[in-house]
Amino acid sequence: MYWKIQWTLVCLLIFSASVSAQALIPAGIDTAQYQRIFQLSDNLHRFQRAGHFGYMNRGGKEVILPEYDMAQDFEKGLAKVMLHGKIGMIDTLGGSILPIIYDEIWEFRNGIAMLMLNGKFGFVNQDGHIIIPPIYDAGQHASDSILVVRKGLLSGYISSTGTAITPIKFEIAEPYYDGQARVRVEGIWFFINAQGVCVRGCQ
Repeated sequence: MYWKIQWTLVCLLIFSASVSAQALIPAGIDTAQYQRIFQLSDNLHRFQRAGHFGYMNRGGKEVILPEYDMAQDFEKGLAKVMLHGKIGMIDTLGGSILPIIYDEIWEFRNGIAMLMLNGKFGFVNQDGHIIIPPIYDAGQHASDSILVVRKGLLSGYISSTGTAITPIKFEIAEPYYDGQARVRVEGIWFFINAQGVCVRGCQ
């Protein structure tokens, strides 16, 4: 009896998965020519055909041809794509937002994403505008609106609009917490505010 219950549950799971998968596929499409069709995202299905990725609309019409080695689903009108080991970004019309030349493009946070080109780091906004060129040895989000970059052994803070908040002078520059960031210069620790001004531990 136990194995019969198990088998019934397995069959139900397979049937449910099959129904769910079929629901993803636009009606009337010849599925035989596709390796995979993915869930609708931003009104487009990502698909794989002959080993390459493209996008189709709700009706099954291919609106972005399968010319990419890898691709992600669209999110807020943008998708990362890969070709020959390099990464770029396109819009829902297939237009280039970022050329396919980057080593990596990270996820957006408050409209800003970090990217890497030839081992150097920079930042881009969702319009495809490079706000901080990829000239730094490291980078990260220090807060929702402040970025920290490192050049050589020293770090500094830059706003999400690309304006320098501090010089590149800190041995250690930590993320912001409650509006303050802990930094170190010549072995001395202190705290700065969002304007880069020392507020605690000042010498």
